[in-house]
Amino acid sequence: MTDYHSNTDSATWTGRIWKDGRFQQGAVSIEDGRIREARSKDIREKAFILPPFFDPHIHGGWGFDFQKSEFVDLEAQLRELGVGGAVPTLMNDTLHNLEAVSRNFAEYKEKRPDSIFPFLRVEGPFISHEKKGIQPKSAIHKPGRLLRERLLNIENIRVFTFAPEIEGADILVEEALAAGKIPSIGHSNASYRDARPFLEKGVRHMTHFPNAMRGLHHRDIGLLGTGLLEDNLDLEMIADGIHTSPEFIRLVHRVKGPRFSIASDMIPPACSPDGASGWSGLRLVNGALVDRNGTIAGGRSPVPEQAGFLLRLGISMEDVVRIACLNGRRFFGLPIPEIRDGEEASFMVCGPDLALRAFFLKGERIR
Repeated sequence: MTDYHSNTDSATWTGRIWKDGRFQQGAVSIEDGRIREARSKDIREKAFILPPFFDPHIHGGWGFDFQKSEFVDLEAQLRELGVGGAVPTLMNDTLHNLEAVSRNFAEYKEKRPDSIFPFLRVEGPFISHEKKGIQPKSAIHKPGRLLRERLLNIENIRVFTFAPEIEGADILVEEALAAGKIPSIGHSNASYRDARPFLEKGVRHMTHFPNAMRGLHHRDIGLLGTGLLEDNLDLEMIADGIHTSPEFIRLVHRVKGPRFSIASDMIPPACSPDGASGWSGLRLVNGALVDRNGTIAGGRSPVPEQAGFLLRLGISMEDVVRIACLNGRRFFGLPIPEIRDGEEASFMVCGPDLALRAFFLKGERIR
């Protein structure tokens, strides 16, 4: 069973600090787990000091699987990368299995109240057969009353993916929003006309935009066009150059600015020494994990790696911080760590290429 390590660091870190929504020159040190103004003479080389990375959508990695409730090992791996928050995401499954994972998650959170995992999310079960990707067909349902109630009563699942075009989706969304859940549009063949009423109801999120969604056409802009057009939609995107091309990432950034987040969508074989071997039906093709039909099965690149990719595409460090560290938290109503005097120490020290040099989380040094 993996555990986390921590120690203290009396050195002072100096450089460009993310504060009040921008980078400012300054220095920070740690005292009793809190950020203090720099006083030490032991000044480290100049660097970028910024909030931890956040991954709003991850299924697993390093051979571990959230579907199997392997929270301990996955949290340890993510912390080592500078990820200070992540949302464990479940594949579409039977409600019985989802309920079981939720119970396991509750036990985990009780033992580790400082966990980086705030809640769970699931891709389904009320999604489109046409755009299901690798989600199991047998677990896709229409949102009848009993199924709706059962899903919305799973306390630890706060976010779920749904397709607006399916029968009963309107009632599902109204009940979900009333219950404080976050319905996210995805795995859907909806047109703009299908989606628009749900935006008026208060839906604000899209799952791994624009993958597993209807594309853009000049007579029907589909969900791809909906995401680009509507300013009040929060988009998460797998910015790995595979799920979305470099040109598409640049297009979204040009249209939306830094008003989207990136997500790994990593699945268990990602980052594991054996790659896809040992994972039934999956193989590695041109850098992508695909199933027997050639459908991309999930992500392989952690959020920190994608953030570096954004920098190489010419996106500014300021925008990358918003996209990779802040927006996912903001979209889900989670607190954003502040780098200022007296605050609990949760920040990264990175080089100009985002290479991690040090990482403090809730007053503990992780790296």
